[in-house]
Amino acid sequence: MKLHEAKQILLTALFEVTPKTRAGYFRNEAEKSGDSLKDFYDELSTAYEALNKYVNSKDYSWGINKDDDGSEYYHLNIIKIDNFTDGRVLNNENITDLLKPLHDFGAYVLACETVKLPPQSAQAEQFAEYWYGITYKIMQCIGIEKQFIESTDKAGIMQFGKNKYKLKTAGQVFYRSWKDFKFNIPVEVKSFPHKDRTRWKEIVLTISENRAEVAIWLNKQVD
Repeated sequence: MKLHEAKQILLTALFEVTPKTRAGYFRNEAEKSGDSLKDFYDELSTAYEALNKYVNSKDYSWGINKDDDGSEYYHLNIIKIDNFTDGRVLNNENITDLLKPLHDFGAYVLACETVKLPPQSAQAEQFAEYWYGITYKIMQCIGIEKQFIESTDKAGIMQFGKNKYKLKTAGQVFYRSWKDFKFNIPVEVKSFPHKDRTRWKEIVLTISENRAEVAIWLNKQVD
């Protein structure tokens, strides 16, 4: 990805994408680019530094002016809006609005370097039922899945798991694994089948559909 393409992605994120979905927008653009996540993030960071430097340069400096009633407002000291910003009016306030989504995307990239991203073929793999209960409880803990509200009894949770993950059973194992998972990771890992102990993070990430929040959480866990 070239610098001007990275700059355009940042400008689009700033002016056309809602703040809460900007990090997700970066993820989607990274997938479409064909670049590695790290290379894509590095290009975005370079583009951000270029935009920030330009906004604070003498050719694009802001000052404070006053209306007749004494109220203050920002204005461009030197109006020089060219192709560098695609005609967008930037200032220190809105350019820094990109810092958090860039940080969140960077955290996702770092997590994915540690937690091996599963291959596309793994998406269709049907894992043992207990993994779905464990994964759902992890996503509840992180806050990206809701706590059970309508179906808080055993039968209701079993049916929920069966429907959500298209399980071929009644959902008993889903319920039991969801109920018994206590987040004592070293102990939990030892209870996994031997063949899954080295790839449990990959399995959870796959079932979560590669959610950034899950990748970041997994990256913090010590076996």
